[in-house]
Amino acid sequence: MRHNIKYIYKTLKTPHFVYKYGDVSEKEFQELGRRIGINAARAQYMDALQSYNTLYLFSWQLEKDRKINRDYYWNLFFENGFKNGGLDTTAPSLHLPEKINNSIFQECVGTKLSPSNEEYRLFLQRNPNIDSIESTLSYVEDNPSSELTLKMMGLLINPEINISLMETISYIQPFLEESNNKYTNLDYTKLLELAKNSSTERDPNKLKVKELLHGLARNDLSVPKLVKNGDWLILTKP
Repeated sequence: MRHNIKYIYKTLKTPHFVYKYGDVSEKEFQELGRRIGINAARAQYMDALQSYNTLYLFSWQLEKDRKINRDYYWNLFFENGFKNGGLDTTAPSLHLPEKINNSIFQECVGTKLSPSNEEYRLFLQRNPNIDSIESTLSYVEDNPSSELTLKMMGLLINPEINISLMETISYIQPFLEESNNKYTNLDYTKLLELAKNSSTERDPNKLKVKELLHGLARNDLSVPKLVKNGDWLILTKP
């Protein structure tokens, strides 16, 4: 079977003379489609990581043999959150309507997903402050019936990017440095201990960080790691 794939060639930036005169086989056509999907996913993830400063990666709490309309419940999770105020409507955000391409996402973020064969969903925000992040964590925690579990949170910390959360990290860092190893060997108990025992000196920003640490602990996000050449700090479950 032959196909006229002028549009596909243009998308892949194929030289004009190729798509003007050439056709391809069914197998070649399918391969081109696969390449388009990969390129589109990579471009989408890279653009998102440059446009937002906080990422949340979810998976499902479902038994393997249980089937639901996941796209519907994923969108409903956000529809309810924005409607009832659980999610900050003033913070620009993006939730991808479909599951992510795990291998391409791992490549873009610079870390492995565990387990790598699960279905993951991605939500991003451009948060102006700590309050917005803590609000999202609280909404996730307060909705166990959503069938979703938060597996990873990431904070953009590159000071050269004007939407980064470097100021937020500058408040979190002293708390983390009170642990025996910076960015390692944290757990639920340690996060709560840091939040409880660290001096706030009546600084409202430090008080907010304590709430953020509590939110991370309650969601069991206690394994920090720097990725993408130090541009992002991600926190995952043990």
